[in-house]
Amino acid sequence: MKLQNLVIASIFSCATLQIAIAQEATFTAELSRDTVLLGNAVRITFTLENTDGQFRAPDFKGMTQVSGVSQSSSYSMINGVTTQSMTYSYYLEPIKTGKIKIEPAVLETEDGIMKSNAITLIVMDNVNQIQQDAVPDKRPSNAEFPSRKSLPKEQEKKPKTDLKTYKL
Repeated sequence: MKLQNLVIASIFSCATLQIAIAQEATFTAELSRDTVLLGNAVRITFTLENTDGQFRAPDFKGMTQVSGVSQSSSYSMINGVTTQSMTYSYYLEPIKTGKIKIEPAVLETEDGIMKSNAITLIVMDNVNQIQQDAVPDKRPSNAEFPSRKSLPKEQEKKPKTDLKTYKL
């Protein structure tokens, strides 16, 4: 009987420890790119994992808020391990060149106050007025695929030129 109680207590302790480890709360900030050309926007995303509370965004000094706040949430349970997350996203456009420090966001929880990490954005001059996407495209570009001009001549498909002219 004592052995059975000891086994049950051990299983319960391990399960509680696993839940406690899986439930570690995190609060992070991430930029879509760390360097941007003046006149273009970047996305900043604040992610809360395994916690909730009152979110307060930082003052975005040296930047104009183009869009946001956009929110999304996620909840998953895999093999008894529960994970939840919430993201807050903003699109920001810098108003000057140089380094811009984005201060931490603040989250007020039942357990206290959490702060995200601070981030530095490098803004470069844009004399050629190049337009960048706020979120870099991860898909391969056409430059990574061979074009007809780069194929050997025997592999090229030549268009049919059989034209017939009819008079009415």
